[in-house]
Amino acid sequence: MKIINYSTIVMICMITAMLYSCKKNEEENNILENKYSGNLTVVYTKSFPEFYSEAKLGVEIAKDGNVTFTGSGNSDSFDSEAIGYELGKPALKVRMTGTLTFNGAEGEILIVGDSNYVMINVNTTINGHITAWGWTDEKGWMLFVDTDYSHEDEYNDGDLQFNLFDATTPEGLDIMNTFPEYSGPYTYGYNLSLVVF
Repeated sequence: MKIINYSTIVMICMITAMLYSCKKNEEENNILENKYSGNLTVVYTKSFPEFYSEAKLGVEIAKDGNVTFTGSGNSDSFDSEAIGYELGKPALKVRMTGTLTFNGAEGEILIVGDSNYVMINVNTTINGHITAWGWTDEKGWMLFVDTDYSHEDEYNDGDLQFNLFDATTPEGLDIMNTFPEYSGPYTYGYNLSLVVF
């Protein structure tokens, strides 16, 4: 039978106390009951010409409120052409091409009463080209628009505020806007989709 000496017992007690203290400090730093994992998606879609473009970043939210985004420079290209008719005759032809890019994001947790939110600043860009023709019976298709266009959401444009509970629903939580345009409206915005673990 081996005899455990006094110094071994003291060392075991000290290690146990340190581990308990670390675990207690970690629990004290937690501001959320759960961890979250999922995706933040930027969406750009149009009905005329019809296209759907999206780019994603992975997101991890720790119990201590640390928000981490994974991936950068994710992009999706679009290329679509359509003809609009009036009274059965061609009237407008539009072609749109370009790239939607998710450059990055930053986030932090905000607690308001019993509700938890993640405030997110994004950096996304759309670089595109639009060409449009009008139909004339005399000359056929006449070019009247042929130009580049761009849009950028920068980090300092303001926060997107997502409720964490709503973001865990099967479809996630959308912050989308629809804007008018001469060839028809387009929709642009963000979806946060999270799972709890």
